Amino acid sequence: MATLSIFLLASVGIFINFTVNSFPLFQPDWCLAVIVGATLAHRVFALWSIPVIIAHDLILYWSIWITPPLILIYPIIISQMDYKLGPGQPQRFIWLLIFTAPLLLNQWHPISAILTLLLAIYTWHICSKYDFQ
Repeated sequence: MATLSIFLLASVGIFINFTVNSFPLFQPDWCLAVIVGATLAHRVFALWSIPVIIAHDLILYWSIWITPPLILIYPIIISQMDYKLGPGQPQRFIWLLIFTAPLLLNQWHPISAILTLLLAIYTWHICSKYDFQ
């Protein structure tokens, strides 16, 4: 059920990106922030978020090779890092920066990238309170 709610929130995020895009406002990448926040909170969401993140990249960037490879290797690398270093937030903050780096590489405004980071941190905080298994 939680996976479905994250999937629906991310799908709504894609629509929000398009509806607010016509206004001259800085806005975060809503879909990416929800997916990244949920994935950082629980690795289980990484595999379930692949269809939404592929649709996100196809719609916004016209390529599927920007964020989905990062989402696919994240559970493997973070489990190894947790095994070697112990579970902690510094490696997840590094992954948060890695996930949002494509925004700056695709000419998003830096304020939009910062807003995406903040929304992802908030989503991460909310999703980490609950045990989704």
